[in-house]
Amino acid sequence: QLEILEKAATFVNENGGKLVYSTCSLLPEENESVVEKFERSSVFRQLGFERWEFVSTSVNDRVGRDDHGGDGVQSDDSHMLTLLPSETASDGFFVARWKRGTKA
Repeated sequence: QLEILEKAATFVNENGGKLVYSTCSLLPEENESVVEKFERSSVFRQLGFERWEFVSTSVNDRVGRDDHGGDGVQSDDSHMLTLLPSETASDGFFVARWKRGTKA
C-alpha cells in the first residue's frame, strides 16, 4: 500500500494538487500505519505535501464534514476519516488526504 501511495504522490500537481488515500478496511495496519509511514517518507517531504484537514461540524468532534458536505466518523487526526459500519450504514471505509504546495 505504501509503495502505491508513494508512486501516486509523484503524479499530483505541485501547485495545490490533492492526494486521497482510501481503503475499504478498518485495520490500522492498512490505514493509519500506512499514513504514518507516508508522512515520514522522503517522497512526502520532497514533494511538499501537507495535511488537508476535514472540517468538523460536531460538538464532540466524532462526526466530521469535509468541504464537499460528506459525513463520517472522524479519527484523532483531522486529515483522516474512518467511516464505521455502525455509524454510517456502510461496510466501513478509511480516508486520508493531503494537498501539495510548491517544492521546498
